[in-house]
Amino acid sequence: MKRSKYDELYDRFYPIISIKAGTRYERLVACVFKYLHEHNVVIHDMKLMGRSKTSHQIDVTIEDRSIKKRVLVECKETPKKRVGLSVIRDFRSVVEDTKPDEAFVVTCNGFTAPAKSYAKAKGIKLAVLRAFEEEDWEGYFRSVSLQLYVQGAITLSPLDLSLDPEETASFVLDIKEAGIGMEIEGMPGIRFRESDPIFLVSNTERLRYCEFLMREIEKARSRCSDSMITLNVDPQEWKIQCNQGRLLRFNRLSLQATFHAGHSLEIEITPNHVAELILKGFGDEDVIVFERHLRGMTIRSEAP
Repeated sequence: MKRSKYDELYDRFYPIISIKAGTRYERLVACVFKYLHEHNVVIHDMKLMGRSKTSHQIDVTIEDRSIKKRVLVECKETPKKRVGLSVIRDFRSVVEDTKPDEAFVVTCNGFTAPAKSYAKAKGIKLAVLRAFEEEDWEGYFRSVSLQLYVQGAITLSPLDLSLDPEETASFVLDIKEAGIGMEIEGMPGIRFRESDPIFLVSNTERLRYCEFLMREIEKARSRCSDSMITLNVDPQEWKIQCNQGRLLRFNRLSLQATFHAGHSLEIEITPNHVAELILKGFGDEDVIVFERHLRGMTIRSEAP
């Protein structure tokens, strides 16, 4: 017996369970519906007793036991022809006898016009599950290209801070009490860490030293494209404060910022997962089924 592409696909992911024609396609359908209904019970090849006391073989059954909902799925692997009216009519008799909440017929090659018309009139939903083809990528992103500019690092010179003489002793005492480790030799070349509780305070703002400097550097850089800028803080507008200590006047507070060259990066993001199947007619949008969706999917089978 000639093997179909769905036989080959099924055997790549799951143990061989039958040589009966169409069985692997039915189980692929079951696996896809399990992927779409992860928390529901999906059963392949279930025997269901109808109201007529007749037992019906159901290819795929989906049970949402939290709301007591049952969906029946009839599967037809017809790679060379479309499903016709007779299949829908026969399945309709099963639906009438078993009264599911929803009923689907799924095939790999579409439906004839009479089949579509009859199914619509009888409330039977139609869907196509088939192998994913190259042309199915139309309308989808296969990869994403990003162009990024990585800004170069900024090197800051030591802080040039000059306090009023009468303020120096108070400032030294405040930073010692705050546990800030730094050497002070007449105040030249001071460096504060980002976490140090040093603040610049104006009439309207109180900003941590590093936050204030980066804001002012960005403002200066937006006005100047030089690789080095000098930042001078206005002593008439700002005062310096350590922790919750006194606001201290300074004569000069400045530093230099050196901007290192950045570089451009182009990144292409391409999924390493293979698209295997596409489901059309189930919901408002097509569903692409990737290799990873099929691996490890567990469904029940009630056939003996």
